[in-house]
Amino acid sequence: EQQYRCLRTIEQNIGAIARSPSGVSVVEAAMQHTCSLDRLWLARAIVQDPELLPHVAQARHGLGVISQVVEVLPERECARACQVLMEAGAKLRTSRYGEKVLASLGTYGLGSVDAVGLVRAGAEQDD
Repeated sequence: EQQYRCLRTIEQNIGAIARSPSGVSVVEAAMQHTCSLDRLWLARAIVQDPELLPHVAQARHGLGVISQVVEVLPERECARACQVLMEAGAKLRTSRYGEKVLASLGTYGLGSVDAVGLVRAGAEQDD
């Protein structure tokens, strides 16, 4: 019950939490320590705000969050998230963390198994 309320609070306030200085690490931890259905809800909350996704990608723990977002979203939603990130490429290149996210996405296979594999591989290298 307590975990459920905590996750719903994070989900409902994802924009404010992820934009705070250490908020992306909170989101990453929440996504790591919950079931796949709750990860899906958190991922959808993140991609619902097109400006939030590039912001998360530029954060220190952004690659971990983005890799989980790509992993849990259905293909069509994943493709849209990847498209948003690629469109924000110029902005992401101004950050070393954003650069890592772009490198992990590659410039092909957006929303496909290739993009998912690239992001997962990038997250594993970061550990």
